[in-house]
Amino acid sequence: MNAEGRFWKATPGHARTPDDKHDDELAGEALTRPPLLPRRIYGLLSLGVLALAGWLLATTWTDVRYALRVFGGEVVDLGDLRVRHRTEPRLDLPSDLHVKFRNAIVTYEAGSAEGGYNFFYSPLYRLIVRTRQDFPAKRTGHTFQIEDHLVEMIGKHEIEPVDLTSGFDGEGRLYRATELPEVATSLLTYYAPGIRVPLEEVYVVLDGETPAAGWPYLALWLVALVSIGLNVRVLARLARAR
Repeated sequence: MNAEGRFWKATPGHARTPDDKHDDELAGEALTRPPLLPRRIYGLLSLGVLALAGWLLATTWTDVRYALRVFGGEVVDLGDLRVRHRTEPRLDLPSDLHVKFRNAIVTYEAGSAEGGYNFFYSPLYRLIVRTRQDFPAKRTGHTFQIEDHLVEMIGKHEIEPVDLTSGFDGEGRLYRATELPEVATSLLTYYAPGIRVPLEEVYVVLDGETPAAGWPYLALWLVALVSIGLNVRVLARLARAR
């Protein structure tokens, strides 16, 4: 066979050279390229993301459950606390309720060292309140009539007459002191020695923490669930590749 028979020039539409590869062949080559990281590293990273996402879901579930009440949960209206106290001197409510109230008596006012939050104790219903609101101004030298059910509390110095010249309205998340999350236990550390009542009778209100304010927890859960779905898919692909 002569040289002309062994070597010839390819023309368009005629024959293929080694460089003329179909897309399916190129795709096959792409699949066989070495990954940027070993598969084991990808698997370990995916497992780490799954563990982190699972931990976030577990530790924030109560906050997410509370935030979901924005889609239909009811607020427990305690009403005017001074009026309610005439006929109902004790509360008996579960923890983690969305409540609102009016006319709470403000005593033992305090503020956080870093600013941002104010705190007070309301002897009616043994409420410790954390709020971002300013304290209502009390009026000295003001004459007013004291209701009978409050006279005894004044006699025991649980409240002073001047404390009755203002009232606080709030709305937020109610906890029993014995079931308070760790993030708010510093309130008990500060107030418990001064109020000298059994913790079983004390409630804590985180004013402003309504279900609508819990949207960051819902966003966090959405991100965590998407991450779980993506990484489960990665692990499944790695398993098939093996």
